[in-house]
Amino acid sequence: MALTGRLRAGLLAAAGAAAVLALGVASATASAVSFTKPVKLRNSPPKGELQGGEPSVAFDRDGKHVYVVAPGGGENGGVGFWRSANAGHTFTKGRSLGSLLGGGDSDVSVGPDHTVYIADLEVVANALCRSHDYGKTFDSNCDTGIATNQTGIESDREWVSPSETNKSLVYFSYHDITTETPLVYRSDSAGAPGSFAPCGPVLAPGSEAEANYVPGGTNQGKLSIGSHGDLYVPILEPTNPATLTSPYNNFYMAISRHGCQPGGAPFHDVTVYSNPHANLANIFPYVVARGNTVYAAFTGISGKRHPQGRHGGHNHYGVYLLRSTDGGRHWSKPITVDLGWFKANALASLDVGKRPNQVAMGFYRTRTSKDPNRDDDVWKYEVATSRNGGRDFKYTRITHDAIHYGQICNLGILCTGGRNLLDFSSVGINPRTGCVMAVFAGDPYDTPKNGRDDEAAPYVSRETHGCFG
Repeated sequence: MALTGRLRAGLLAAAGAAAVLALGVASATASAVSFTKPVKLRNSPPKGELQGGEPSVAFDRDGKHVYVVAPGGGENGGVGFWRSANAGHTFTKGRSLGSLLGGGDSDVSVGPDHTVYIADLEVVANALCRSHDYGKTFDSNCDTGIATNQTGIESDREWVSPSETNKSLVYFSYHDITTETPLVYRSDSAGAPGSFAPCGPVLAPGSEAEANYVPGGTNQGKLSIGSHGDLYVPILEPTNPATLTSPYNNFYMAISRHGCQPGGAPFHDVTVYSNPHANLANIFPYVVARGNTVYAAFTGISGKRHPQGRHGGHNHYGVYLLRSTDGGRHWSKPITVDLGWFKANALASLDVGKRPNQVAMGFYRTRTSKDPNRDDDVWKYEVATSRNGGRDFKYTRITHDAIHYGQICNLGILCTGGRNLLDFSSVGINPRTGCVMAVFAGDPYDTPKNGRDDEAAPYVSRETHGCFG
């Protein structure tokens, strides 16, 4: 949702250094992939109270339990919550939990012991809610709206990231709301109240990321935990000097080998991609690590496309994937994921399967205009899957009819309209079956003809054929 004053405006492209991979346009292959018709989750707009903008999704390692959250919960808190015990075939009726003071942003993750972690942004801090019974109940009074487990003071766009192997280890990351300084905290007590301590500086002193840091000028995505506990934190920044309206044209990866330690050494910041003509923040950057293979993604203007090219030129809002095969030290040039006839794209998300060559991306796309801020745009939702690390993709149109009409504003709170979908969509891959699940916001009931402006609802679509396995 992003409450900060300078937000999000474009996308990125790719990096380069030694051992870079070639820039590519991912080719479409014959599709043998199919998804279910999108289902609107219960107790959501237009008649329900639990809005569905920027929904997050998380699978349990058992593959059966899957959870969805979105900010702006109802009477008992700031987060809307839905759970499934049958791999997403059906979901319970949505309910609210967290903090009555929350609802700014939300996130959900699952630990190796099946603990469900939900974060609810209150701005002054965050409510952290934990469930030890597969999401049936939550601790710290989160079921009542008087959440008592508080962490991350003076916060914006928080993420919670438990270790996949250590049930006691949980990371909490965000940037503070005043200066947008990226921060990472660590708990070795499974996120117990008062257990989070700050790690060393995320922007390493003397690094290019630190040199380009401008107060109010960072965009921090959710961190990923790789092999040996390595941490990867994706960060977008403008080039210094910059103003609040300067485009984010630098993509950095803050890396902490073997996990950060409270008060320990700073992260090592690597340049993933930098281009003076880029605009990389539509909206959040992504990173997912599988062994030594690490993927990054962004939506926006790469600054590299040819002005007369089939993809629309320098000002094209596209979807891009970058790949590292050496643990994030060096990065490929950006791989173009969106197809040429998608005139503009927005709010892309990324996940990777059990094998490092299995990649899934979900995003909104329009064939109406090249400008995602046009009132006459008509949007549908697309999923692209690859079995060879992004060299080729299969494309599936998840929504056959429009899922959103009008603009998708990419300027955060600077927007004057087009904010119904908020700032991201989500894709997740079932760890047991390899099937992709797309979870995204939609408001197809708000049409140009009826003039309605109800909040968006969360929609879910499951892959039924062509799963990674």
